[in-house]
Amino acid sequence: MSMREKAAITGIGETAYSRSSGRSVVSLQLEASLRAIEDAGLRPSDIDGVIPYGSVVVAEEFVTNFGIGDLRFSATTPLGGASCVAAVQCATAAITAGICNHVLIPVGRNGASQGRIGARVQQMPQFRLVGEFEMPLGAIAPAQLYAPMARRHMELYGTTSRQFGEIAVSTRANAILNGNAIMTKPVSIEDHQASRMISDPLRLLDCSLESDGACAIVVSGIERARGLRKTPVMVMGIAEGHPDSPSVITQRPDNAPRPRQGGGACFRHG
Repeated sequence: MSMREKAAITGIGETAYSRSSGRSVVSLQLEASLRAIEDAGLRPSDIDGVIPYGSVVVAEEFVTNFGIGDLRFSATTPLGGASCVAAVQCATAAITAGICNHVLIPVGRNGASQGRIGARVQQMPQFRLVGEFEMPLGAIAPAQLYAPMARRHMELYGTTSRQFGEIAVSTRANAILNGNAIMTKPVSIEDHQASRMISDPLRLLDCSLESDGACAIVVSGIERARGLRKTPVMVMGIAEGHPDSPSVITQRPDNAPRPRQGGGACFRHG
């Protein structure tokens, strides 16, 4: 069954983003969700599906706080940074199947207030193997986990640190266009190259900022979407994929360089 143009994004909402809000994750996600629902021209009780982000906030939080009398669908899509895109696919599937009319997708965390990101990663179920086998060897922060991938790309394609810097510079320039951004100072390639090394080859300006905040979207069935406040943004196509060894980032088969032509040896003592 095709899901093309069966659902649309009808509302969006955000909180302010900060380095230390002092607020709970639940509070942040509820605020963003109320704004998304209002943006769509709906009431909280119109929501009949919820796909919350992560394991900290569950669907029951929204049932209780929004007075939802009949929540027909709830799910989680624990893919880390890809969770929100996977959640749109999940919501579209539930709508296409006739289970829901309006699915709320909230995402948010108090990343800066909670402290070190390594501790949070270790608590996430999908990264259990990372916590057990990689973190004890020093791979704690995301920059350390993904640095081997960056180095592998450099070895395969001749990518340079300055080219990584182009990503940082353009991303900052795009972020500045959003009045809700925390970092509003432009950066240059020279700034990137001068920033300190975090995990070779990734520098400080290759890394994203830890912050507190939340956002949310409402995904609605296309027929109901056409009668709402805003022009709907139709879901034209969406896909989800899981690589080999998704829970062990540095040990993925395509991450380790293959030996060049020649011999090799393995030794052990004793």
